[in-house]
Amino acid sequence: MGIIRTEEVAFHATDAEIDAAAPSNLVASIPAHRVAWLMRAGLDDDGVPVFLGEEKVDLYCVPRSIGEHSWLRLEVQPHGQGRGAKLSEKDELLVARYPWGEGCLRTRFRGGCNRSLDERLAPFLDLDLKAMMAAIDGPNSIAKHDPWLTRSDALRAGVSSESMAFDLESRHLRRLRYVLGVCAGVDQLITKLARSEAVGRLKELARRGKLEGPGRRRLGRLQDPQVIEELMDLAILSSLAGPVSDEDCRRLTGKPIHYLTEDIFVALVEDEVKLARKRASAQTKALESLAPSLASAARGGLDRDRSLEMIEEVLLRDAKARRRAAEILLDHHAEAARPD
Repeated sequence: MGIIRTEEVAFHATDAEIDAAAPSNLVASIPAHRVAWLMRAGLDDDGVPVFLGEEKVDLYCVPRSIGEHSWLRLEVQPHGQGRGAKLSEKDELLVARYPWGEGCLRTRFRGGCNRSLDERLAPFLDLDLKAMMAAIDGPNSIAKHDPWLTRSDALRAGVSSESMAFDLESRHLRRLRYVLGVCAGVDQLITKLARSEAVGRLKELARRGKLEGPGRRRLGRLQDPQVIEELMDLAILSSLAGPVSDEDCRRLTGKPIHYLTEDIFVALVEDEVKLARKRASAQTKALESLAPSLASAARGGLDRDRSLEMIEEVLLRDAKARRRAAEILLDHHAEAARPD
């Protein structure tokens, strides 16, 4: 199981220095070398997406610099490079953020190059930091080799991303974890999971408001089908990184990935429903605050279209809030229509 906890990040600076610094100026590191086991996702003999077992790797968090830009890069290499390692350039590293919902990154394993360091870094010198990190480790990377790896027979996957919390936020995100997994043919697995009966059933339950959480408690209904699709896409990709705990790794090895996809999707839907309820509550309060103005304006001859415009200003996105808005409109226009 490959897990990085934010509390393991040790800043080599005082709190005052951290508060005054930009994230790119911070130098932080997890232990210089850690051996970890990453869950491998793949297909079984029947073509079903399953967890195949774990791969032994070396983890590093290394300060890297190109020109005036510096950042922390998470680097993963096969344990004992070149000595029976099972990883290949067909594999991708997946890094999911836990608690689920914080996103999932993917990057390729690449070999090294024995050209000079200046030659290897030259294609990136004119880029800003964000573009530089994307060009090196992003999903559309232009780098054929790992820029800092010199051995052509070695492999390394690097993660350079602003969403990695090895910066100022690390002191405030103590619950955040990074779950690391490995997979070949990521797109094929995503497609198979997305078209699976299990995933289709989960989306239908979410649409009907019958999806159940812990204790068989119904989570509530999501109104927007697009939100359901987005949450499922994130759940599928995150599940390919593997489980969070050693116990779940043992339990799920050899089992279909959709079991973990379901757990993640349920967690994402539960969070989204809670957020939607908070938004609805805030919108209802905003509407209630408009009630006196609407009543006064209606008595003064404010037309229905302008009343609707006033309500739209509080960004109605929830069915309950829309119903409440309709009730307010009906009440005030009925009152305005009564003879004095």
